[in-house]
Amino acid sequence: MRYRGLDLNLLVALDALLRTQNVSRVPDAINITQLTGSFSFQKRSWMLNERRLSA
Repeated sequence: MRYRGLDLNLLVALDALLRTQNVSRVPDAINITQLTGSFSFQKRSWMLNERRLSA
């Protein structure tokens, strides 16, 4: 696995998602705005797709 370009803040969002089990509650759980949460999940999704294509 390549770690270059990995945003560790996405791990915080993933942890909150696993704890809350609800995407809508993640921003409240980690004290960010809904818009910032949306960008985090878009970026995470983009990174996962890129890794699948390059593997």
